[in-house]
Amino acid sequence: MLLKKEWFELLDTLRSPKTFVDGKWVHLQKFSSMGNGYTFELETLLFLAIACEACYLCGVPAQPGENIWVYGDDIILPSQASATMLALLRFFGFTPNPDKTFTSGLFRESCGGDFFNGQAVRPFYQKEIPDEPAKWISLVNGIRRLGRKDFVGDFRWSNVRRAWLRALDALPSDIRRLRGPEDLGDLVIHDDFEFWRKRRTRDLRTFIQTWAPVHKALPLHHWKGPIVFASALYGIPSDGVFARGRVEGYRIKWVSYPY
Repeated sequence: MLLKKEWFELLDTLRSPKTFVDGKWVHLQKFSSMGNGYTFELETLLFLAIACEACYLCGVPAQPGENIWVYGDDIILPSQASATMLALLRFFGFTPNPDKTFTSGLFRESCGGDFFNGQAVRPFYQKEIPDEPAKWISLVNGIRRLGRKDFVGDFRWSNVRRAWLRALDALPSDIRRLRGPEDLGDLVIHDDFEFWRKRRTRDLRTFIQTWAPVHKALPLHHWKGPIVFASALYGIPSDGVFARGRVEGYRIKWVSYPY
């Protein structure tokens, strides 16, 4: 109903129509199951179309990017259309989560953020005691995100700055100096530009010094010939591939940064 015939046929050929469970094949009732590469994009398109229709039925101007935002299964739209939106979702076979659905009052939740009267109020969660520099860097950056000046006001940074400094003290001095932009994630300690550990090359490229994970490559001979051939077509290096989450250690490393 939503897609043109050609798009539907393309996506239909790329989906998994059945799965093997307990020795037998089971036909899947969901069009796009877990693991399909386009599930996120397709659900975004579906929910955006439904949100626009909900606004239309309620006489509210539908303006994606201005009063409607959809990111996967996270949906934001005018409160006037919320009841119709929930009804439409149920009509099309979806099950809204009442614990994460807010249509009145001052509190809202979306994309992992909690907001009260337009201000971010979600705290920083530390689920384990850091026992290595990489985890301490993650903690340091989490505290900074909570208290950065552009979050809700200068007062919040003054409240958490002492905790930020104490967390920094847990890092060796050579790692403590590895400052850089938020774009590099927890490879660096997030800080203002003047404190970045950076250098400029003759060809005007910028490099940031980081605390980078060391991965061990899996040689391609672990797989059968057709997989090695496909890997070569995709341009995968002949010395192997890196397994997800397989970290052998960390080291200080310069990485290129487009600045």
